[in-house]
Amino acid sequence: MRKVIEKGNVVRTMWPGMKSLEDDKYVNLYLGNGRFGGCFDAWGLMNRKYTNWCQDEVMANTVLMHVDHYSRGSYGLDYHLPVVRLAWLDECPEVIDNYRQELNIYDGRLETSYLIPGAYIKMTSYFNPYNRDIFAMELEYETCQDGTMPAIILLPETKVWTQYGNLFTGEFDCVKFDRQENYWTGRIRIGTADSYICYKVLSDQGIVRMAQQTEGISVSFEGNKGCHLFLIGVAGLQRKQELLDAVESIVDAKVYSRGSTQAWHKRWGSSWIDIPDNDYQALWCRSLYYVLCSNSPDVAAPSPPHGWAGNAWNFHFPQDFSYIAPALLRLGHWDIVKAKVEFYRNMLDDTIRNTKRIYGVEGAMWPWEFPMGPGFELFKESFKDIHPEEICEYQSDGSIRYAAPNWCQFEIHNAAYPARMAYETAQYLNDDKWTREVAWPIIKESTRFYASILHKESDGTWGIYIKPSMGQDEAGGRNEKNYLCALFSAKYCLKKALEMAERLGYHSEETITWRRILDEGLAFKRLFSKKYEMYYTCESLVRHEPEMRQKHPVQLNPLTFLPLEELEPQTLKAYEERYELCPSVKRGFVPGWTLGAYWLAASHMRDGAALLHELSQILPKNYADEDMIQIYESSGLYWAQYYVTTHGLFLQALNDAIVSDYWGEVEVGAACPEQWRKVRFNNLYTKDGKVWSGEKVNNQWTVSS
Repeated sequence: MRKVIEKGNVVRTMWPGMKSLEDDKYVNLYLGNGRFGGCFDAWGLMNRKYTNWCQDEVMANTVLMHVDHYSRGSYGLDYHLPVVRLAWLDECPEVIDNYRQELNIYDGRLETSYLIPGAYIKMTSYFNPYNRDIFAMELEYETCQDGTMPAIILLPETKVWTQYGNLFTGEFDCVKFDRQENYWTGRIRIGTADSYICYKVLSDQGIVRMAQQTEGISVSFEGNKGCHLFLIGVAGLQRKQELLDAVESIVDAKVYSRGSTQAWHKRWGSSWIDIPDNDYQALWCRSLYYVLCSNSPDVAAPSPPHGWAGNAWNFHFPQDFSYIAPALLRLGHWDIVKAKVEFYRNMLDDTIRNTKRIYGVEGAMWPWEFPMGPGFELFKESFKDIHPEEICEYQSDGSIRYAAPNWCQFEIHNAAYPARMAYETAQYLNDDKWTREVAWPIIKESTRFYASILHKESDGTWGIYIKPSMGQDEAGGRNEKNYLCALFSAKYCLKKALEMAERLGYHSEETITWRRILDEGLAFKRLFSKKYEMYYTCESLVRHEPEMRQKHPVQLNPLTFLPLEELEPQTLKAYEERYELCPSVKRGFVPGWTLGAYWLAASHMRDGAALLHELSQILPKNYADEDMIQIYESSGLYWAQYYVTTHGLFLQALNDAIVSDYWGEVEVGAACPEQWRKVRFNNLYTKDGKVWSGEKVNNQWTVSS
């Protein structure tokens, strides 16, 4: 396992200079444990100040974020906020020699070492995937006679801009400060976020002096040699005692360090693939690592699309996590997906209530930017004074029906993604009690939403029209009839709900209705373009048959995100003409996860040659940094590093090229390119309960299950 995973390690031996702080292309390195994480700069610290994309001069961030630390803000949405940074107290050392920085992803640690005038410094930073509220950094240094070890400061984040006009401000307070033990505990309150912070230094050699400053808590050093373990703990105030117990249980630095390494080996499990292309293999290893850094087996919200790197979005999106979940299930990390499905189950009643108020129908329409905490009430209040782009509709009595930051909030295809995650997780777990109590209510209420908005068209098919609404293609208009994405989502939910109802013995009037809708057909043919021989994204386009100008390849959804287990000619045509759907890709710009969808479509079409071609577009399309350490959210969007959403699609595409059950039956090597003449894989799981291992040598497969 180590031999395979360490192919994704990142090693740097050239000092990038002070310019790395201002260079928007510089890739900071990511650590996390699923609940808690952040990115680290060339010094091994977090010297770059937090910025959000709503600000000028936005950069990729170096900051720690934690799943508990979020605030309710404008439009009733919840916003993840940065917690703290660990930085130099004074100016960053500029003159550096003997530089080395290595991210060892199998051990889950970042080691940074260098010489500054008068001192040698080595920092080793890590999170423990089974002690998830604590960040640890081992600091070793040795100074010459006149040298000193520069002081470090912990900086709580008490002023944060986010999307939709929010300026969150707050304060941090000292709760207890034991200077003898170098142990500070405090509380940070910003917006409605209320978190506890523990900051402790264990010393094997040398002396540290901890002091409270106006901006944070500084640590200075005495002695020519030092060996210290820095511990930073964070948790929501309601889990204060749990955090204190975890921090205070760490008394031996070496024991904790060794245990954290072993914990990462356990977290990795035993599932892997090994392909002969070094670049793609390294990116596969890194992609899985970033997914594990970003998502834990906590019954809590999934992380934002960039994980805990702190870039771009302050929300999580059910759609985005559904692009990651199939890869985790294939690779045996069922505990993570199970926990997230349980989170959605816990939020189901709130979702049903908001659906009824906003749309006036039954069931669960899962919001685009989904809240993290219970009791949410979305879009009830106007914030036009801080967000002029707001959309708002009033009732006849003058009250607000909804006030939302944008139309994307009403992408009605979203209801299918929690349903898919619930359905497939139930298949892997094969636990009837869990299926009945957790998965089935999600599937049933998602399906009820679509059944509530489907209506008979004049041609006898079932169509969708509801206000407010928008499609998955953000360039595709609003409040349109028969969004293609919504029809795909409705069909998926109806099919899977009926399959699950049969398994559980659930029969009622509504299952009869669901069956009748499927038998009579959904209104896909109303979207058919004779010009292109495929579907448009909504019905109004058929009248004029304009050129395809989409942001996302919605027509490929049955090949990528919603396994309907049937291939229609229109979907096949869309796959063959996929570059006609999104013309910006032909011009060199890939918006969002579009290229990731092309990878996954090729994999599920058993098209190894196309898979290789689409993978070869990563660097020409500026979709990743030149070392392929990480994937950007869109081409050249340098500040939006670590787009874990597309890393999930990359994992899926490569996993399923080797072992797939996307179409129902298990297939081995269906999309494995001929050029990959030697391939190995171990413990890849399928929904039928089997586990697959094997290899390909000279185009001959040997497989066991």
